[in-house]
Amino acid sequence: MGKEEQNYLTKATDILNEYSKKHLTFDSFYSDLNSLQLPRIQDLSFDNDLVYFSEVERVLSSIYVICQKPYINTKTNDLIVRADVAAQLNETDRIMTIQDTSTWRKKGNELSPEYVHYHEYVDQLAIYENIFIVHLLNLIGDDLVKYQAFYVSSLSNYDFSKNDLSINQEKQESAVKLLNRLVNLVSRLKDTRFYKEVSRVKTKIGGQIVPTNILMQSPLYRRCYIFYNEFISSVDYKKLNSDLTSYYYVLLLKNLKSKKYKFDSEDVVIYHKGTNSFALPFQVKFSVKEEDLTLSLVKNNHMQYLIMTNFFKKEKITYRNALCITNDTYHVAIPTAREKRDFDSFTYLTPWSLFILNEDDELDLIYNLHSEQDLINRFIQSHTSSVYGSKDIYTKYCPICKKNTIKVNDLGLYTCDHCHSTYYLDKNDDKSSKISLLDIRSSV
Repeated sequence: MGKEEQNYLTKATDILNEYSKKHLTFDSFYSDLNSLQLPRIQDLSFDNDLVYFSEVERVLSSIYVICQKPYINTKTNDLIVRADVAAQLNETDRIMTIQDTSTWRKKGNELSPEYVHYHEYVDQLAIYENIFIVHLLNLIGDDLVKYQAFYVSSLSNYDFSKNDLSINQEKQESAVKLLNRLVNLVSRLKDTRFYKEVSRVKTKIGGQIVPTNILMQSPLYRRCYIFYNEFISSVDYKKLNSDLTSYYYVLLLKNLKSKKYKFDSEDVVIYHKGTNSFALPFQVKFSVKEEDLTLSLVKNNHMQYLIMTNFFKKEKITYRNALCITNDTYHVAIPTAREKRDFDSFTYLTPWSLFILNEDDELDLIYNLHSEQDLINRFIQSHTSSVYGSKDIYTKYCPICKKNTIKVNDLGLYTCDHCHSTYYLDKNDDKSSKISLLDIRSSV
């Protein structure tokens, strides 16, 4: 996600602002959620990718021409070499040799130069501007590999008959074909003499590039320079993730409403006329049957969570899952030791996928390439579903993966050592017991 997506989320936030103007309190906001229609961020994300790929293709075409006819710097070396190995001397070489008597030797009655002054002209390819071009090519190559991995996985995993994603098969295939062509072009450019020679230079550049005359005046170099500045332009990721959190918070509320969860806490004002903006409450409670569910918004210095807490009134058991919403999974913050003690599990949500943080602080993909609403629905189902089954069976076998690797703690929570799912069995005397699935870890 970049600036365009950030602007798009700002539009979604504007829609939420307008909606909250008519629903000043959370109770009113929640009650009328069915009338709120939010745009799908996946739509614009994909369309922007196609625009980006086209621009990359134009830039790579410019780099291709640069590789064929680059700007060079001609360096002159003033050498003294043996007369019998020197190439053709120019006028300056001859004058300097005549004036330098130390290079002359007498042979018989003749005096002739044993050494001559010789100017060697060397074309330097590894100038600042060409080092920049190689740096840009490396950045583009790395970026395209990430895109390619995503789109190829979408083709292999996505069942088009479900129509979960807003993008269609024809568009996806076009994107993959274009990506393959771009990746191949990058590979060919890296095989050129230009790239191989310039990339050997130890001088490394990055960050802000100095706008030299060549970068400003040459149309080819200038196109690369402009693209690079857009490429590295800073996105306010803190605001982006905050807007994403608000967006998915509302989708989560809509899902809870569809599942008949009732708002069950003191009403709060969410639209503030002084700032002309809405702010979702930091904590709200919902109830359904014998279960309470609390949503809390927790912010700290390094990340922001939506905390979904399940509370079973009869047994007084609490299970807390932290949902971290982020624009990507390449630079996610890992929870602190204290946060790991406070929460029972950590789920990471991106615009395309759901991940679970495992015991090694790595992200395991559990749900991939579905619509925004389906991702939220899967998250809620993974922590609020319930089924009925044999107590004798499911105290020994996991209801998710069917493995007999079950542990139970003092609170009566069962955890599977194989798939790491967590569930709770009602404490009654019946053979058939309600199984509350608190944390489903199986991947889809």
